[in-house]
Amino acid sequence: IAFVCIRETQGAISTVGTGRRGLLQHGSSSRSGGNVEVMAAPDNCYETPTKAECEDYQYPESRTEGDIGMLCNAMPDMPGCSLWEACKENKVKSSNEVCNSMVVLATICEDMPGMGGCKTYNTMCGDDSVIRQCDERAPVRRMPTWAKTREAMFEMCEDHPMEQCDDCTESSCPDPLASLSGACKDMPDMSQCTMYDRWCQANDDGQLSYYCEEGGGSSSGLPSMLMYFHKRVSETVLWPEWVPRTNGDYAGTIVAVFFFGIFSIGIKTGVSLMSIYWKSQAPLPTSKYTLDSGACHNLPWWIPRSHQWWQNAIKSVLMGISILLDYWNMLIAMTFNVGLFCAVILGYVLGVFFFASFPENYAMHLQMMTPPKTSVDCECPSNMDKVVKEGAEDTQALKTAGKSCCKASQQEESMEGFAAPACCPEMP
Repeated sequence: IAFVCIRETQGAISTVGTGRRGLLQHGSSSRSGGNVEVMAAPDNCYETPTKAECEDYQYPESRTEGDIGMLCNAMPDMPGCSLWEACKENKVKSSNEVCNSMVVLATICEDMPGMGGCKTYNTMCGDDSVIRQCDERAPVRRMPTWAKTREAMFEMCEDHPMEQCDDCTESSCPDPLASLSGACKDMPDMSQCTMYDRWCQANDDGQLSYYCEEGGGSSSGLPSMLMYFHKRVSETVLWPEWVPRTNGDYAGTIVAVFFFGIFSIGIKTGVSLMSIYWKSQAPLPTSKYTLDSGACHNLPWWIPRSHQWWQNAIKSVLMGISILLDYWNMLIAMTFNVGLFCAVILGYVLGVFFFASFPENYAMHLQMMTPPKTSVDCECPSNMDKVVKEGAEDTQALKTAGKSCCKASQQEESMEGFAAPACCPEMP
């Protein structure tokens, strides 16, 4: 009698023992000190899912995985198959509910119910089924379908070629779900990502973090580019390896960017100081004058003198470094990150504030500390001795051959802020 009553009473099995599944495996349970023998659900409940005794039927794990294998061998690019592979590789934790084989099978069959591998599942979990496993192991909520996932990827790649487009073309797209995940993380504002966003929001318990959080799927792993001012911590700064993830990383990045501006201004100031120093040390006049048929001619002004070639080389290297820092700052400002943008501006402002007076003060310092250099280097006709010393006695030769050149040189050097050179002695 007890045996018949238990079979005919729905739900009686679930009230005995510590769990429904454990009761079916052991076939008996103790109640009030006595044993009550029960019968497990028939093995063919997947064929007769409407029978009351099939309520607690569990579709065997081996058969579930066999059905998944059949389906994924036929169409490995289905989103459900992508999830199954991610679970097997532990990209999605295998202990998560979404990795349960029955959940994965349900997800695939919801997407592709007409496939042969879903025949058993469709019968077992039809509208009239009483099998609880069908409700407890329901498909992943709002899972993108195979057709819509591919369509979204193709439209995105047509509008905006991305890294993921290389792996997902109309002729070959082995994992459209991972490609869509990566594309929508890199370009979250594209309209085709609405479906993806809804899927992640419906499963916001962290089980699908591989697909829905930064770095998962086929994403580049880098924060997306936002074309408006924002205050997030994670930002790609110049290189994919430079991505602050914590507040400490972000603070260090701001300090580094701040010093980029200061260093740039400092290098430019250093170039100016070197120019002032080298000019103060150069023999005067800085140009070489020649006499040709009674006329005085100097080399073109735009030709560097012998000592200026290596000076120009040093200046070029330093200016190249300064310009490099400037362009780095430009690219950093284009991230639209408020903290980094302010660091760029503040670095330049404080750099100018600190270094702006250096050239003027250094020039005054040199004037006080360094006596002016006086020398002359004039080439005279062959019938005259070359005059290259201070206080030359042959004033008549200088007067007739080099007076105008020497005065021009004096005027040129005076305009640069230095004492006029004694290029020529006093002339009558």
